[in-house]
Amino acid sequence: MKWQVRNAKARILYSKEKEILVPPLSSVWLEKEELPDIHVFEEYVSYQAWEGETQISEGTVIFSYPKYFRYEDPKLSCTVEKNKITVKAETYAKSVEILNDQEDLVLSDNYFDLNGDTKTVEILRGRPEGIRLRSVWNLGEPLPVNGKNRL
Repeated sequence: MKWQVRNAKARILYSKEKEILVPPLSSVWLEKEELPDIHVFEEYVSYQAWEGETQISEGTVIFSYPKYFRYEDPKLSCTVEKNKITVKAETYAKSVEILNDQEDLVLSDNYFDLNGDTKTVEILRGRPEGIRLRSVWNLGEPLPVNGKNRL
């Protein structure tokens, strides 16, 4: 397990790693980590589970209600190449959503978090026409039809 405390810009402030053994068809609880100095409205934890050199799971945790967290504009963008969409965020982006004009896009992953990095997903069904991106940062805004966050 690897985890990091990050600020809203996704910059790593502190990181930790721990090797654990999880028997097949079971789960393991890790010891509680105390984070008394974390700024709950501006910092979050990202985590990754690894099996050898392969990352098998990832996610993020915030310590306030999402509406109180001080997100920054992640400036989401994407590129499409054949049947893959690569989404890029400049800062922390919680619950990134990818839609197309017909809203019939089925992807290998949707509603994921980005830590100021990129993620590539596979298109399983639908056409990548009129791609729209959003995250928790801009949930209060209507989905753009023409213009911003549209490919």
